[in-house]
Amino acid sequence: MTMRRRGARTRLPAWPAAALALCTQACTFLQPDYVRPETALPEKFEHAVEPAVPQNLAEPPSGWWHLLGSAELDGLIVRALENNHDIRAAVHRIAQAKAQAGIAAGPLLPKLGIGASAQGDSPTGGITAKTRSPDGKSERSYQATLSASYEIDLWGLNRSNEDAAIATLQASSYDREALALTLVAEVASTYLQYLLACDRVAVAEKNVASMQQVLDVVQKRHRVGEGARLEVMQQKTALAQARASVPALELVREQSRDLLATLVGEIPEGFTVKTGSLSALTLPSLPTALPSSLLERRPDIRRAEASLVAANAQIGAARAGLLPSFDLTAQRGVGSYYLNNLFNPASYLYVLAGNMAATLFDNGRNLSAIDFNQALFAERAELYRQTVLDALRDVEDSLAAIRSSERTESAQIEAFENASAALQMSREAFSMGTSDYLTVLDTERTLYQSDDAKAQARFDRLNAAVSLFRSLAGTTYGAANEG
Repeated sequence: MTMRRRGARTRLPAWPAAALALCTQACTFLQPDYVRPETALPEKFEHAVEPAVPQNLAEPPSGWWHLLGSAELDGLIVRALENNHDIRAAVHRIAQAKAQAGIAAGPLLPKLGIGASAQGDSPTGGITAKTRSPDGKSERSYQATLSASYEIDLWGLNRSNEDAAIATLQASSYDREALALTLVAEVASTYLQYLLACDRVAVAEKNVASMQQVLDVVQKRHRVGEGARLEVMQQKTALAQARASVPALELVREQSRDLLATLVGEIPEGFTVKTGSLSALTLPSLPTALPSSLLERRPDIRRAEASLVAANAQIGAARAGLLPSFDLTAQRGVGSYYLNNLFNPASYLYVLAGNMAATLFDNGRNLSAIDFNQALFAERAELYRQTVLDALRDVEDSLAAIRSSERTESAQIEAFENASAALQMSREAFSMGTSDYLTVLDTERTLYQSDDAKAQARFDRLNAAVSLFRSLAGTTYGAANEG
């Protein structure tokens, strides 16, 4: 305990101007300047869609899923962004990173504190003291202080730690955006799979109904002696096979529904989705983007770069650990042996102290810390470059899939139309007795396969559009509630 007895009045000197300037102008010359790693980017995508898309779709719009024209899908995505547990966990990780950034920013400003104490000894000096008061009287003392302490960030250690924490916070934010982008794409793709299953079930049921009609004709012909019993049995076999395909397709539909429930963050029991068709969706105008814009849009690339910035700042912090640290401590208050004299001018006290500490030998610990952070930066630079390459591949694959699926759907539509006409002609010929039953059976199978393949081609085309929007990092957060 520090006290001043009655005597000359003392005054706490001002903080040294030079030290204050040094504190507020923390030097970070030990931290390397960050430079984005060079990456080879093409001038344009090889599989870019031609002709050029409308100007207003040069980039993925906010809430791109609205372009599919499904109010039900819009609602599912809103619920997914609100309820998905992976997204909620990412929000908590951001809160953790924000708190860590606040912890790292703490040492940049002085630490202030207050204190008060009261002490009494009886007898004076305490019972273990060699010399005690002969009259055995007690001694009391009182003190109240205001203190301030500050570590001069001469080498930028604290500033580098704050920079690293802020970059880590940004990386956590981009993590959430990447999760949201992936989640929206998964919900849209799973919804398309559900509608595809609905279409395939409908095609299979239509095929069953068609085969039942043919069976009725074959049985009627057999009853009047115009057809063989073998034709009846063949048609019954084909009809049974068609019916057997329906439960498997219904299972796929239910599994897609259950997956949608999980993505939305709800239990599958009681979760409902309307039975619909891919034909009810609108094929959106497809966006393109310059390869360089991916560096600014894709959250996985931005997260990789934020991690790189954090590693760069950690190099500066590690280098600063080699140099001396400087601390300033100031205390101002009052102290007295008598409570009623505590705030007299003679009771004022102050303490001003400076401290310098430096490591002379640590068996290479600080040098190893520098080597570690430099290697960490080099590793993250390579991961950044690989992330850019993966992003370019995603876009190229999606563009190639769009071109391929467009040609496939066009061919499947033509095949379906031809198969429909062929079945109609074979039935008419069979009814007039100018064609055999096997021709009808063969055209039935061809029509069913063409109709089923047409539905799958439509799904592939729509799903390729979803993949392109995801790979070009269409905006997600804040867009779920838009028109």
